[in-house]
Amino acid sequence: MRAKPWPQKGTGRARHKSRYGPQWKGGYKVNGPKGPTSFFYVLPKEKRIEGLCTALTVKLHQVYFIKNYFII
Repeated sequence: MRAKPWPQKGTGRARHKSRYGPQWKGGYKVNGPKGPTSFFYVLPKEKRIEGLCTALTVKLHQVYFIKNYFII
């Protein structure tokens, strides 16, 4: 614990705990930087499987479309 700048009672001044509070010059910041926030979210398993099935189905139809309508 850091030292108090003056006694809490008897001086007539406001009470303070240390010289490193946010109201002092050179003190701490009140709501300083907290660092980057992660918004990572995992979809439910059913939704992931549904999305994969949809993507594969679309890809399959694209291949059939190319084979049937364009002679390669």
